[in-house]
Amino acid sequence: MTSKSSSSAFVAGLVAGGAEVWLTMPFETTKNRVQMGRSTGFFDVLKTAGPRGLYYGVQAQMVQVCGKVAIRFTAFERLKRALPGSAFVAGLLAGCIEGAIWVAPTERLKMLRQAELGAGARAHGNLLQSLQLVLREQGAKGLLAGVRETVARNAMANGVRFGIFAKVDAAVTTFAGKFHAVVAGGITGVMSTVVTNPIDVLKTRVQSAPLDADGRAAAVTLRGLVEKEGAAVLARGLGPRVVKIGLGQAIIFGVYDAVRSRLP
Repeated sequence: MTSKSSSSAFVAGLVAGGAEVWLTMPFETTKNRVQMGRSTGFFDVLKTAGPRGLYYGVQAQMVQVCGKVAIRFTAFERLKRALPGSAFVAGLLAGCIEGAIWVAPTERLKMLRQAELGAGARAHGNLLQSLQLVLREQGAKGLLAGVRETVARNAMANGVRFGIFAKVDAAVTTFAGKFHAVVAGGITGVMSTVVTNPIDVLKTRVQSAPLDADGRAAAVTLRGLVEKEGAAVLARGLGPRVVKIGLGQAIIFGVYDAVRSRLP
């Protein structure tokens, strides 16, 4: 990743994020449904909601991922220049920024929609309806449900990815050739997935918790989940998540590298 203008990083991030969504959305939907305890896997989701169901919530996902990847790389490039020699810290801080200002609210809307997948009556029929409902029932703070979990997950994930990307990229270049960024992105994506899965399970449960009569979501804690469902709950959804994020990061780093190299 070269040091070019922040605007180039933003544009390349937007393009990379869009490509990642279209190719990995079925795995994202499957992972979320498994973590919610409402599905057993990909074919169960397919049976429940059909092929279109695999892309349920794609509006929020597209808005979220394009925005977060653009913010991530822009913030990382600036932080890397301010903190030379500390890619892990720069990635960690970039993850905090994207998680707090962008990912948490869009993830909340996506989770509420995917929680209704296969249901007869849907309160969250589209992105705008979901936004209006949350704002009416909970106000702006309703969009930040799970913000702590989101920031923690994104910070650690991006710290790991950016912290080791350069070394992994250098190691695979000899055999991966021009696809070095794709291979390195996939490897770092898988590693970050394993590290962050427990907090991702908690985040999914917090953000998919339905609104009750007074407009508040049910409280969910990691300890409560383990006590109720056993320690295995911490690994729930790991399979589809590894596929989704491993493939997703391969696409993101590969497309970002290709687009960025062609921009001023």
